Amino acid sequence: MTNPSIRFEESTHTYWIDGVRVPSITQVLKCATYDEFDHVHPDVLEKKAREGTELARMIEDYVKGRFDVMAYDPVLLGDFDAFEIWHRKTGGKIIESEKIVASVRWQYAGRLDLVYDMPGVGPSMIDIKRTYAVPASGGPQTAAQALAYGDESMPRYLLHIKDERCTLVPQPDKADLKVFLAALTVTKWRMKHGKHL
Repeated sequence: MTNPSIRFEESTHTYWIDGVRVPSITQVLKCATYDEFDHVHPDVLEKKAREGTELARMIEDYVKGRFDVMAYDPVLLGDFDAFEIWHRKTGGKIIESEKIVASVRWQYAGRLDLVYDMPGVGPSMIDIKRTYAVPASGGPQTAAQALAYGDESMPRYLLHIKDERCTLVPQPDKADLKVFLAALTVTKWRMKHGKHL
């Protein structure tokens, strides 16, 4: 089987596999977590999303050796410092950062934060969260990322950054992938019937 053509369009935030539009992991999870952030004002959610994207860019630049402290929002430097301290203390190695992944079999795609070689554990899927509390959606999200990456059995974690401190939170629930695939089924049904994602 030939490698699929995976395309991401930044302007519309859409993913394509071999020319066919597929839902993103984030879109799929909305079916399962539609009320998880109902209590948060939309402006706050949008701001947090922008900051999360910026922090991911900072970490990717750090991994690629092009980190320039003057190029980023100063508000995020404390969170980046927390990540860098955690990374140094852990002593692991970043294998992948900000990689687009897709599942041809299940027809979805997304972007992962980190595949991290954890000392004593091995390659692990890590998603970084800058939230008040650890979100329940992190389990299904990391399960979907691991499956699309090609190793659904790899250990999964959330790296929760709050108050400029990092906490590594394991995501061991084996039901997480079933939750994601159930939400994927609903998402595809909605797409088939012209429902907005």
